[in-house]
Amino acid sequence: QKKFESKHVVILGCGGIGDIIATNFATSGIGKLTLVDNDDIELSNLTRQILFCEADVGNKKTSTLKEALLSRNNNVSIDTLNIICDSQEKIKQLPACDLIVASGDSDNICIYLNKYSFSNKIPFVNVGYIQDIACWGPFIIPGKTSCFECFSCNNIANQENELQFLIEGINKGYKAPSFGGINMLAAASATLDIIKYLGQWH
Repeated sequence: QKKFESKHVVILGCGGIGDIIATNFATSGIGKLTLVDNDDIELSNLTRQILFCEADVGNKKTSTLKEALLSRNNNVSIDTLNIICDSQEKIKQLPACDLIVASGDSDNICIYLNKYSFSNKIPFVNVGYIQDIACWGPFIIPGKTSCFECFSCNNIANQENELQFLIEGINKGYKAPSFGGINMLAAASATLDIIKYLGQWH
């Protein structure tokens, strides 16, 4: 718990995955969170973004999520940043921290984060889903793992092609929406890895 209290985690994207991960961190004793998103809550979000309700529709995700988290643990320090991290310049606005969780929809976010991560020696992990498959990683730790672009060049491109072929065969024209259960699986799996890392159990 002492280790957790000193940690600062930035969460990029406060939607279906980000709000679950933020809840996990706030209630496990992480000392500081920065919530990054620029979206307003929509009625369609409520199927999977579990900390929002109908009365929140139209409000900023960051400020609403902050209030919900503080109602569960008022000892956690929470900052909000209402930006979309869709460029290298936007990524530079992120604060210094111990870890970044990427759960946003911006194109090339991991490429931008990769450069920022290695320049500032800040680890990051991508968490999301591919259609109806929960996924997380790679977990990038500067000085200990390959960078994101190395993973992409050596492994991910071929794996993605194979996985896409498999998914297309399974779904046959069916496009799965973002679903609460899938988000929870991705968020839970990523949370376990992150908690082990921050608690230095790796």
